[in-house]
Amino acid sequence: MKLRLVALSASSIILAAWPATMALGADGDTGDNDYRPPSYCTASASPAKVKAGGSTTVTVKTTPDSKTTLTITSKSSSATKTATAGTDGNASFPLTLKEAGDYSLSALGENGEACALSVVAEKPTKTVSEKKTESTSESTELALTGSSTTPYLITAAALMATGISAVVLVWRRRES
Repeated sequence: MKLRLVALSASSIILAAWPATMALGADGDTGDNDYRPPSYCTASASPAKVKAGGSTTVTVKTTPDSKTTLTITSKSSSATKTATAGTDGNASFPLTLKEAGDYSLSALGENGEACALSVVAEKPTKTVSEKKTESTSESTELALTGSSTTPYLITAAALMATGISAVVLVWRRRES
């Protein structure tokens, strides 16, 4: 019985003292503690949606005074730009997106921080005068036909009146 009590006491002391010993050893004074907090990266585009041929500015927030590389990828091409972040950690990349489509942007800082963003370049809409001068089969707007919704509203009202009168007729036949 005494042996069990001694073993239980020893294991309790070890279990209680071990976390405290580990916490004291992790104060940064030892040579084997090279923990670095993770670096964070955020990216934003202003504006996030542009017309094809339009410009946007991508801002990447990363480690201050560090070199940041931005890779721009679309369906047809890929390009890389480099900028140095200022003392506030912001690196700016002015971009002109010539083709319509989705662009994937990935930023990589020199300290290993990485972030991603996507920007959409929409097809420019054509005005009515441009449509008349160009003879293309592709159209982004509906044609002006001069139609109105009045015939549809009259038909809907007639169908509703027919349905209501059928329900009233069946209801009266049941009562009589």
